[in-house]
Amino acid sequence: MAFTLSLDDFVISYFVSGPEFQTLPIHIYSMTKKRVTPDMYALSTIIFIVVFILLILSNMAQDEERLEKRRIRRELRQEKKERADA
Repeated sequence: MAFTLSLDDFVISYFVSGPEFQTLPIHIYSMTKKRVTPDMYALSTIIFIVVFILLILSNMAQDEERLEKRRIRRELRQEKKERADA
């Protein structure tokens, strides 16, 4: 969670962090003033891919839950209908 907040709240990190500690966004920002190394590009790509995969997995899990709830509701309606017809 701290990592996410560190990426998200650049402005807060920039003004709150002291000189002895540098968060990732502050480090990347300081590197933009000079040449950005390929390491930073690789790290940014890895972060992007990991977040993208986590979002896809989260959406898939939500879809499965929704389909399961829909299936249960359908079964309950079918049982009610069968009891009413009997």
